[in-house]
Amino acid sequence: MNSLRLYGKKVSQTKYSNIELKLEPTKAPELKGKDVLLRVAYCGLCGSDFHLTHSEQNNGIMDYPGLVKLPVTIGHEFSATIEKYGENVPESFQKQHPIGSAVTAEEMLWCGQCENCIKGNVNHCLHLEEIGFTHDGAHSEFLTIPYQYLHSIEPLLEKYGKEKGLQIGALIEPFSVAYRAIHFASGGLTLKESDSILVIGAGPIGIAVAEIAKLINKYPITALEPIKERKEFAEKRGLCAYYKPDELGSKLFDWIIDAAGSASTIQKVIENHTKASATICLLARCEHSLSISTEYMITKNLKIYGAQGHSGDETYKKVIELFSTNVIDVDSLIEEVIDLKQAYTRLIKQQKGFSKTLVNPRLESHD
Repeated sequence: MNSLRLYGKKVSQTKYSNIELKLEPTKAPELKGKDVLLRVAYCGLCGSDFHLTHSEQNNGIMDYPGLVKLPVTIGHEFSATIEKYGENVPESFQKQHPIGSAVTAEEMLWCGQCENCIKGNVNHCLHLEEIGFTHDGAHSEFLTIPYQYLHSIEPLLEKYGKEKGLQIGALIEPFSVAYRAIHFASGGLTLKESDSILVIGAGPIGIAVAEIAKLINKYPITALEPIKERKEFAEKRGLCAYYKPDELGSKLFDWIIDAAGSASTIQKVIENHTKASATICLLARCEHSLSISTEYMITKNLKIYGAQGHSGDETYKKVIELFSTNVIDVDSLIEEVIDLKQAYTRLIKQQKGFSKTLVNPRLESHD
């Protein structure tokens, strides 16, 4: 089988240089006791895949600031079908998820036993592994994952048909990130129907955030997006989109959700476009620092929180239910389907689409 494999030279605990992406033949993954062997149907190209494979603007150091262990097969937003069970996979799971059935998986492989997991903070597991970052991922024909992280997407196949259902199943992970950011990561802060909302970044995660917010909020959502094609796509989906903060004028917002990871943009928005008691959610990864006056935060009564991951709180279950009831038009979010060789080229050239590009490892490569 072929896989997109990422290599690099470790220079610190979390940093790698000499980044090299290869499309190469690999052996079928080893099936351990609690693992399930999966045949990948579709895997999304995520912004983090582009960060993982890019280092030119960071003195040769990988742009991605999160948890990584190289070498690794990348790819974490995927749908698949079950091929085989490990010998220790419970019979109850096998009955509920028979061979050939369609699934997706949590990207966060949490242990369930550390202090954070016991407290319910599974996205901050002290022994966390991540599919496509530290555990071989889904830009490949096959992968193995412990059974407890899998979720059935059979309702999507019943709703949309097999192939389209599998494509939409690959969007569960990014939408679960957005869903958790709004509903569970806020520590009790609640988005209200009357709140004004600004989403920074109208890429796939930013659009997912806006779509989830629309289910609560009845007013037009504003977005900042510097890329013309993405800005126009956001406008087609009903957002009031602007290129940069300077175009917002005197507009103020109750909620600001960052899905871009641009520290300078976040800084400008917080300083100039927050209402009293505004809530700021930092969702996109960004290794650069913000400088915010504590006096400003106090006098504005600002609440700032970070949101990582998608696990726990039955988030996947809730998003699958949303998709299967057609509350959100997810099909139109899929821009195109490409093969592994095309995905390799896109990542090497840093060619991002305006919406979600899916990779089908079963397709024959196109030169």
